Amino acid sequence: MLEAHRERLERRLASTPDQLAALETLLQEVPMEYRVRLRTEPHRFVREEVALPETGGVLRQAMAEVCALMERRNLPAAGAPWCAYPLPEEGEVVPVDCAVPVPTRAEGEGRVVGGELPGGEVACNRHVGPYSALPQAFEAVARWVAERELEVAGPLREVYLSHDPEPAQRHVVEVVFPIRRTS
Repeated sequence: MLEAHRERLERRLASTPDQLAALETLLQEVPMEYRVRLRTEPHRFVREEVALPETGGVLRQAMAEVCALMERRNLPAAGAPWCAYPLPEEGEVVPVDCAVPVPTRAEGEGRVVGGELPGGEVACNRHVGPYSALPQAFEAVARWVAERELEVAGPLREVYLSHDPEPAQRHVVEVVFPIRRTS
């Protein structure tokens, strides 16, 4: 039990540099501008659903399972990996799909299953910076959607376009909200 508590504390401490960097950015009052655009997005992917109280290690493990299956089957990625989840309430545990797009339908194995993203319009923007500042990108898209009286039509997605641990300030993540018009 103490070991598990120590691991939780270590995970919290590991996220501190990113959180401090995001706070420093906010303190400098240099607002990041996000350009939101619409596009259609038919997609194929390998899916794994996970309930997440804490994201870090669970997402890495889930993505590793997806990638291991793809490697065993010599199945190339057809795009950037992503995670999708419903719009959560504060502190809510939600199911998360961790996926890698593939060029053709693929049968699953174990917890990894095949599927397809539905087509349709999405509102999206691109975040460049630490993961700890990612909520600002989500807020920008949510505000854009609300201002246009659109509805969120499915799980939100984080598409990991670049994950270079050094420097953490240069992570590139696309934030995607599937939408539908209300009128």
